[in-house]
Amino acid sequence: LHWRIGGRSASERHQAAEMLDELPANARLIADAEYVGDPLWRTIMESKRSFLIRVGANVRLFKNLGELQFRDGYVYFWTDKAQRRSQPPLVLKLITLHEGRHLVYLVTNDLGLSESQASEIYRQRGGIEVFFRTVKQSAQRRKLTCQSPQNVRTELQWTLLGLWAALFLGRHALHQNQAPIHHLSPIKVLRALTRT
Repeated sequence: LHWRIGGRSASERHQAAEMLDELPANARLIADAEYVGDPLWRTIMESKRSFLIRVGANVRLFKNLGELQFRDGYVYFWTDKAQRRSQPPLVLKLITLHEGRHLVYLVTNDLGLSESQASEIYRQRGGIEVFFRTVKQSAQRRKLTCQSPQNVRTELQWTLLGLWAALFLGRHALHQNQAPIHHLSPIKVLRALTRT
């Protein structure tokens, strides 16, 4: 596990760009709308990695700049700053997902990614967010308890190992009782282990 710790003012986009070299060569970054824009997207593309990122109305995409057409899902991202620097526009694929009554717009530099693949990948990202909430709330690690920066990594790793072990036991108990896996509740598992 690799962790980057920054202060409150640390830019997550900047940290993501700094960590690119630590990722596998074929890594795909999946992120929400706070990870938008140039230079992050350009940096990811230059590293030969891909991304799938949710975008909102604050991102200006061009429909028709080159040979790839909007009707086929292709768009261009070209900031004023990139234009002034004579940098080419980024060629992206725009994918629209239906989540209930809401539309979710995603962009990717993986032009071969299908809508169904993007939907599955982005849905799995939601599970990771739930796990982060479990770490912060159920495991009470919103604030770390160690007193030195050198111990932060150790505390985080042991927290994750402990949660994974607890959830494994919870899943095993559900399986033995032939209960559906979606009944697995991290907080109930932790409470049961505490009582035991």
